[in-house]
Amino acid sequence: MGEYEQAITDQEQWLTIARAAGLRHGEGIALGSLGNIYESQGQYAKALNYHQQHLAIAQAENDLEMLGSALGNVGSCCHALGQYQQAKDHHCQHLRLAQKIGNRQGESNALGGLGSACYSLSEYDQAASYFEQQRQIAKEIHDRLSAGNALGGLGNVCFATGNYDQALTYHQRHLAIAQSLDHQQSLLHALGNIGNVHSALSQYPQAIDCYQQQLATAQAIGDQLGMSLAYGNLGVVCHALGDYEEAFQQFHQQLKLVRQMGDCYREGQVLSNLGNTYHVIGRHTPAMQCFQEALSIARQLGERL
Repeated sequence: MGEYEQAITDQEQWLTIARAAGLRHGEGIALGSLGNIYESQGQYAKALNYHQQHLAIAQAENDLEMLGSALGNVGSCCHALGQYQQAKDHHCQHLRLAQKIGNRQGESNALGGLGSACYSLSEYDQAASYFEQQRQIAKEIHDRLSAGNALGGLGNVCFATGNYDQALTYHQRHLAIAQSLDHQQSLLHALGNIGNVHSALSQYPQAIDCYQQQLATAQAIGDQLGMSLAYGNLGVVCHALGDYEEAFQQFHQQLKLVRQMGDCYREGQVLSNLGNTYHVIGRHTPAMQCFQEALSIARQLGERL
């Protein structure tokens, strides 16, 4: 039995015991832990279900610490599923609660979640403000991991607004922190973001090097989402270089993973990329099939890909 399977089994056993004994706090902890495990594996719909149950218990018990954690976790899953406004709403509630009870770590986490939600909603000024507030609190409480994540968020805002030099500076600072902490999740995010800047500047060899390191890091820790993002990034660069056969291979690897994870939002994105690649080489029938599948997913999600 693998590490994640064993963790799931352990938490499911504890959940059963807690429910049988009427231990609502323990039940909430087990539900939250199961949500975190599934979220770490990219199974966001399943994770969201557990986090919502955790949230309901926290509300019923009026457990403010548990409530803050659950709100943040629901927000994170909503964001991963492309439900950005819902994510923003939950992170806002988390922030207000953390400020009310004086939980500075929770406040930092909520600000980071808000920054990410606003970034995805193209509310870049607001996103930058939240990330900067997160960075300041992280410095105060000596949380280098959160400080690094905030730098990554600021880098993404700069990237989205076309300030590539500043974006690269932020992402390189994030990478340095991730390396010093040996935090593999942060490392693969920083590598992907640096690769994105190089790709935007048509510096494709540097971009490919970053994406290959991102993929290797994700594979080493079994991060399916990280692997899928790396495959997608490599596919986009191969497409830009006119290496369509390699682009197909990377996109199909990504498609396989997102389908395994049940990540419909990213499945639609991959299908769109595949459709574009088919279209460029004149294979219009499979291109149309990919676009139709992507459109169907977009309608189901109520989102615009």
